[in-house]
Amino acid sequence: MRSSIAWWRVGTAAVLVGGVLLIGAVAATAAPRTSPIAAGRPAAVHVATRAHKKQKNKQKQPANATAVTISNFKFGPAAITVKAGATVVWTNKDAIGHSINFSTVNIDSKTLSNGGRFSHTFTTPGTYPYICAIHPFMHGTVVVTA
Repeated sequence: MRSSIAWWRVGTAAVLVGGVLLIGAVAATAAPRTSPIAAGRPAAVHVATRAHKKQKNKQKQPANATAVTISNFKFGPAAITVKAGATVVWTNKDAIGHSINFSTVNIDSKTLSNGGRFSHTFTTPGTYPYICAIHPFMHGTVVVTA
């Protein structure tokens, strides 16, 4: 009977010496590892995709826009007054998603994640109350004057 028997597998070498099994990795035969996310797509594509999303979220506001910030589960300012034709831009600064949903007109945003924006141009004078449909205790008002 032999004192050592060698087994070879791709990526791993196993040797039985004197009844002790020694296992070691063979770097030259190990297959390169990729993350499941990057499988099939080069890393540069992921970087470009992330950069594109960041660029998309950082679009410039129109010059006549009024900003409303969503922070700490509040709209700030909660009530704003703008002239007809003005654009209001809501930006979510919370880590959790929010939405803008008006009860008197058919204006609804999608769920805004952190850094997400929603804008609407008000053309008709009136009072427009709104809430976050996800957190209905959050509410605000846009008053549009002529």
